[in-house]
Amino acid sequence: MKKIHFEVSMKKLIILFMLISISAAAFAVKFDPYWFKSRTIIGCFTTEAIPNIDGKLEYTIQDGVVHTGISSFDAIAREFDIVDIKQAHPYVKVPEWNDKGVYLQNIYRLYLKSDDRIDETVLALSKNKFMNFAELETINRQKFVPDDPMLAQQYAHPLMQSFDTWDYVTGSHDVVVAITDSGVKWNHPDLAGNVWINPAESPGMSINWEAGTING
Repeated sequence: MKKIHFEVSMKKLIILFMLISISAAAFAVKFDPYWFKSRTIIGCFTTEAIPNIDGKLEYTIQDGVVHTGISSFDAIAREFDIVDIKQAHPYVKVPEWNDKGVYLQNIYRLYLKSDDRIDETVLALSKNKFMNFAELETINRQKFVPDDPMLAQQYAHPLMQSFDTWDYVTGSHDVVVAITDSGVKWNHPDLAGNVWINPAESPGMSINWEAGTING
């Protein structure tokens, strides 16, 4: 009975391990040019690979690929065509700072010849003992969603493409907007603090504007 119970338990463990492996493979991050930079991998070398505090890695380009003198890394570079390498943070002010052995100055951008095997390259580098980690470089995009509950009723924004613009900038007091509108009420609470009035022509004027003045 004990032998049968042991065999059943082992089968359950094997099945569980297979399910975990399949799930991990299914949810692994795959390269997508919309989300990740083309031909680029972010990798952090260990202090064993880069023993100096400045994070400087000596390398040359041999036969079109990176050669560092670290044999296992160089083998990956040859197999997957790593054609260039650049230090990501060369001006770290406190080089002694680290997060469990991860030093900013030891992080490099690795450039590949193509994207054809970029996922395989990340996996190979991640398994290398001289790398703390290797990952695809994310493309960061700004997204801005207004919290105005009446936004859906404001027809002008789709016409002006405001939503696309707000992903880049939401406004600035340094920007001067000129409005040609003879009916604007410049002393309205929403406008009074922002309306620009031509100081050369405004002295003595009231809300009853004179023809020919330039305000906005």
